[in-house]
Amino acid sequence: MVALRSGLAGQSQQAVHKLRYLIDSHVNEQGKLPHVKTAARMLQKRNYEKGLETGYIIAGWDPYDGPQVYSINLGGACLLRDYALGGSGSGFIYGYVDANYKKGMSFE
Repeated sequence: MVALRSGLAGQSQQAVHKLRYLIDSHVNEQGKLPHVKTAARMLQKRNYEKGLETGYIIAGWDPYDGPQVYSINLGGACLLRDYALGGSGSGFIYGYVDANYKKGMSFE
């Protein structure tokens, strides 16, 4: 599982450190890794409740649902996506990706 972050660096670093702590606690209590969706929702909840000015992409694989990509925007919405872009330059690349991405396409 990987967390990509954008926005205010201090806020996003602290939130991701807290997420890592929560995931480690979950593993210790449950004895298994959480769903990627669970990790994304944990970060979404913190982002919304604290009013953070940060955006995140949570991507990973779990044995329950396979590969997943979640985008958490500045407002706190957590959305399952085929792909996600974030950060200050993402507005420019979104047009290209929207026009050229096709579900199931190969790397070539």
